[in-house]
This record gives sequence, structure tokens and C-alpha cells, in this order.
Amino acid sequence: YGAANILREMLTIKSDDLEGRTCLFKNIINDIHYINFGIPESFQILIQEIKSLCFDIIVI
Repeated sequence: YGAANILREMLTIKSDDLEGRTCLFKNIINDIHYINFGIPESFQILIQEIKSLCFDIIVI
């Protein structure tokens, strides 16, 4: 899996996005049509791998 798959996961709610999935379930129950999603775990792992190479990455 490369950068294209990580980008696709960032633009959609995936199963490894814990906050986004929880928010989506709450919005479905409350009949809210706004989707709020977070950062997928695969992106978090990528950031941790980059940080292990002594790069200081800050996600905004």
C-alpha cells in the first residue's frame, strides 16, 4: 500500500478511523447529515515511522 491508498483513506471514513466511525454512527442515530471524520490509523502509523527517522512532523 502506498501514498494513493493512504490519501483515499484520508478522504473517506474507513474502518480504522475510530473517531470518524463513532461520529458517523452517532450522526446516523440522530439523523444528522454532516460527516466528521478523523485521521485513519494507517496515516498515524506513517507519521510514527517518519518520526522514528528523527523527523519532527506535526499534523494540523
